[in-house]
Amino acid sequence: MQREESQLIEGLFDRLKTTEAQTAPRDREAEALIQQRLREQPAAPYYMAQAMLIQEAAIKRLDQRVKELESQMAQVQQNRPSSGGFSPACSAVAAARQRAVRHRPTPRRRAAGMTRVR
Repeated sequence: MQREESQLIEGLFDRLKTTEAQTAPRDREAEALIQQRLREQPAAPYYMAQAMLIQEAAIKRLDQRVKELESQMAQVQQNRPSSGGFSPACSAVAAARQRAVRHRPTPRRRAAGMTRVR
C-alpha cells in the first residue's frame, strides 16, 4: 500500500468517526442486517471502503468540472453582445423585423355586415 492510499483510508475512517458522533442512534434492524451480511462476507468492509474512496474521487472530479464549466459560462455571458442576439447578423435581422412590424399599416375596420371582396 502506498502512503497516499493509507492517508485516504485514514481520512475515510476519520470522517466516519465524526459522522458517528454527530448522528442519532443507529437503526437496530439495519445494524443487525449489516452485521449479519458482514459475517457472511467478511471482506465486504475492504470493498466498501474502496468503493467509497473511488466515488469520492469521482465526485471531486465532477465538482471541479462543474466549476470549470460555470466559469466558462460566466466568461461567455460577459463577452456576449448586449443586443442579446445569437450573432451580430441575427441581431441585425431581428432589429429589421421589429422596425418592419412598427411601420406596418394597421388594418382598416370594415363596417358591420360588409364582407371582404377577393
